[in-house]
Amino acid sequence: MRKQSHLRPFVVGLIGHRELSEQELPRLQSEFDGYIEKLLRILPNTPILVLTSIAEGADRLAHSSKFRNQIKICAVLPMEKNEYAKDFKTKSSLRSFTNAVQESDYVYGLKDRDTRSWTTQNSRNKAYAECGRWISDKSNALFVVWDGRDSRGVGGTSDSVKHRSYRDTQGLQ
Repeated sequence: MRKQSHLRPFVVGLIGHRELSEQELPRLQSEFDGYIEKLLRILPNTPILVLTSIAEGADRLAHSSKFRNQIKICAVLPMEKNEYAKDFKTKSSLRSFTNAVQESDYVYGLKDRDTRSWTTQNSRNKAYAECGRWISDKSNALFVVWDGRDSRGVGGTSDSVKHRSYRDTQGLQ
């Protein structure tokens, strides 16, 4: 059992693709769990906090982690929860999103805006981009599930990777 600590947490940002094949998930889960296991070993008294926007796919690896009881999860919502829920198209996906919110230790919503501003896909994509950047900026480390290709639009995984890479090369923190 880990000791309770009053240390600042080590913050891991978790971002990645929403659409992952069922065949990929076990390997990706194993890689994420291996990363968390290493952190728990080298930082035995430091709390581990995972920031994730809890979309489908990669963003949910922390919730499925075999180390779930040893980490804290903060769901970072790119928009107000009920508005964000509209982006989960199936009943199963919406139920999974709702469960992930409830199972998170913390929920943080980025600036709520007038819901009329969410009427276009472009405005929603900008909110996703802002969320990815926020997670990247607030993290000590970023765990990314990415195929290496550029996003087809604003707000994709590659935008967050480029933002983090630029930030790191400029010495920004």
